[in-house]
Amino acid sequence: MKPEDSEQLEEQLEDQIEEQVLALIKEADFLVKKQIAGRRVDRYLSLRFAAYSRTLIQKLIRQGIITVNGKAVKPSYETRKGDIIHVEFPALDQGGGRPEDIPINVVYEDEHFLAIDKQADIVTHPAPGHSGGTLLNAILHHCGPLPDQNTDRPGIVHRLDKDTTGIMLFAKSEAARSNLQQQFERRKVEKTYTAIVERDPELDADLIDLPLATDRHNREKMTIDPNGRTAQTVYRVLERFGDYTLVRCQPRTGRTHQIRVHMCALGHPIASDDLYGAAAPVYPSTLNPAIQHTEEEEPLLERQALHATTIAFHHPATKEWMELEAPLPEDFMRMLEFLRKRGPVSSQRPRRTARMRRR
Repeated sequence: MKPEDSEQLEEQLEDQIEEQVLALIKEADFLVKKQIAGRRVDRYLSLRFAAYSRTLIQKLIRQGIITVNGKAVKPSYETRKGDIIHVEFPALDQGGGRPEDIPINVVYEDEHFLAIDKQADIVTHPAPGHSGGTLLNAILHHCGPLPDQNTDRPGIVHRLDKDTTGIMLFAKSEAARSNLQQQFERRKVEKTYTAIVERDPELDADLIDLPLATDRHNREKMTIDPNGRTAQTVYRVLERFGDYTLVRCQPRTGRTHQIRVHMCALGHPIASDDLYGAAAPVYPSTLNPAIQHTEEEEPLLERQALHATTIAFHHPATKEWMELEAPLPEDFMRMLEFLRKRGPVSSQRPRRTARMRRR
């Protein structure tokens, strides 16, 4: 997506949110109990209140509806231990299946399905807190009605996390949707992700075989659980920088947050994925201690460095084997190019937080 398209999308989402505000449903004051260097207030709140988009949170901060210590702040304000944050969130219209003119980057399209290169900070389909501004709203505008699909989420074949970018498929007919979903369920679809992870993995490649379940203490997270569902990810190191590493990940199963949890379990959380323990955002000063961090410093990356790079599958109508690719996005490349220009540093090896099963 071009920078101007991204700016246009943000403006459209803000306008849509403004129209959808109906009544106050969440108002609270809470204390920041732990200070994490570089943790912006908008990022902090988007993690605490995952049902609300970061775009909405930034808008409410700019309007002075969300305050810190009784004062208006910028979304870039860095939270400190002892801060008292006052939040007020609106109720959103729950009628989600309507077309909305949201820019999308189409990678491939025919009469059966289309593939897009998903941008960050957008959810796949309407849900509480995300009644509009979703990919489904964008697809309905782009394609028009998607008739005869036996689902309340027409076109949707699979999902990516809100802040994960990359290749996604949407079906235009019930036959295409059913066929593609069967390919996913039977593990006939081959997906490759590119990620930047923290620290320096011991092995050049490995199979991570660790079952996953919902975290009992935080329903927004997944965790390693011996009684959970089988989950397998193969990773391979592409480029090492000592403190960060570029890797390719190929999930053999499709569990929620699978790659994020698996890499975290090895001690290598995805860069800027603070839901799973990574330092976020990543600033130039994060990568170069000679640079002094200030509140005005612009981050290199503000969301998890995880991108769905390729997908391969059989065409739902012709059965032709297809391989589609989405290039790395601007923020991902910005961090990667900074690391390459800086060069490698001393290797940082972590302790694993879970032991893998061997087969």
